[in-house]
Amino acid sequence: MVAMTETNTTMSKPETPAALTIETGLEAICLRLRDASAVAQAALTCAQAGASSHAVEMALSLEEPVREARTLLNAICLLERLQERSSTS
Repeated sequence: MVAMTETNTTMSKPETPAALTIETGLEAICLRLRDASAVAQAALTCAQAGASSHAVEMALSLEEPVREARTLLNAICLLERLQERSSTS
């Protein structure tokens, strides 16, 4: 449950999402892949210890952060193409 604060009690002005820039996108990719790498390392340790089914369960949790990183990469590539287009026009 999320606790309400004074800033969250008024609904007059919705929050705007942070703008995606190439730099912020790359930071987000790094974060997701760093977390995924830690999970992959833990899964490998489990597999090496003989707990292969637990390792596979852990490895399956990699799907979401890897997908998110790929989506962010696609967005960054699109931003770059749009910036190139607008600078040549």
